[in-house]
Amino acid sequence: MMDGDLVDRIVKFTSQASGRDKLFRLVQYCSKFAWWYLTRANVADDLVDKLKKLSSSLSTARKFLRLGKSLDFVHSALRSLHISDDVLRWTITISKLNQAMYLMFDHIVLAGRIGIAKVDGEKWNRLSAQFWIVTLILGITRDIYEIYSMLARDFRARNAKLAQLNIVMEKKATAEFMSEIQPAAIDLNICIDPRSLEEVTAPIKTMKSAMMLKADVNVTAPMLTEIFRQVWESGQLPDAWKTGLIFKLSKKGDLGDCNNWRDNQWFSGPEFREYREYGLQPNPLPLNLDAVMDSATVTKRSGAFIKYTSWSQKPDKLSC
Repeated sequence: MMDGDLVDRIVKFTSQASGRDKLFRLVQYCSKFAWWYLTRANVADDLVDKLKKLSSSLSTARKFLRLGKSLDFVHSALRSLHISDDVLRWTITISKLNQAMYLMFDHIVLAGRIGIAKVDGEKWNRLSAQFWIVTLILGITRDIYEIYSMLARDFRARNAKLAQLNIVMEKKATAEFMSEIQPAAIDLNICIDPRSLEEVTAPIKTMKSAMMLKADVNVTAPMLTEIFRQVWESGQLPDAWKTGLIFKLSKKGDLGDCNNWRDNQWFSGPEFREYREYGLQPNPLPLNLDAVMDSATVTKRSGAFIKYTSWSQKPDKLSC
């Protein structure tokens, strides 16, 4: 049974042009090495000449077997242009084109050897060998890249497994930790409801530099209570807090005196309307805001007060 399989493999190997080429190449290189070694050993010249003729004949036979194969490599190069990996695409494509050029020059050498054309065999052999060397270099480059890609894939797969294992271990450790937590011995009676109006009003009254908030606690406290309720329920700070609509007072004094104002940031009339929607209108100053909304440029200072820099329609009670 084994003998039959071996014979089938040998027949299949020798029935293909590539198989015969490999067999001829093995015998050719062995004969080359033999006559080179015998020449150095000063063996009879007749044996050396026979080995040289055998090597030359096998070389010619291999060139005949490769006739037209350059077109196959050109076709393979066109197919390799569709490879998704950039490195593999260019190394394989250029390698195939170099092989096609190598075989084309090899055909020219064959034409000169059998006498069809008069060519400089040494020149074309040297040029053909150069393309062959480039083909070998590109093949080695491709192999190194494929080995690197395989190692990188294995490394990433191992890291993914370790990461998954860490997640599982963390979940397990968390579950064990939570299972060990004992319930409280007594009920601590911790309030988890939103802040009440009384809880907001009390801190406002104790603040030292909250003149706007303290001006009318009955107005400001409900507004802040509603804002705090929204924060408590949503778990997120309002965008208005990030843009500076609610901030700390930085100066005391007579609010009707313009010297007690300090500019901070500029914003236009439409933005000021949005500012008023939060209830941060300066109080108790009786400013006629609507009269100057569209014509005045206002600025927001750190105490949430407003100063008009276009004074043509300023209120009478501001002596600036």
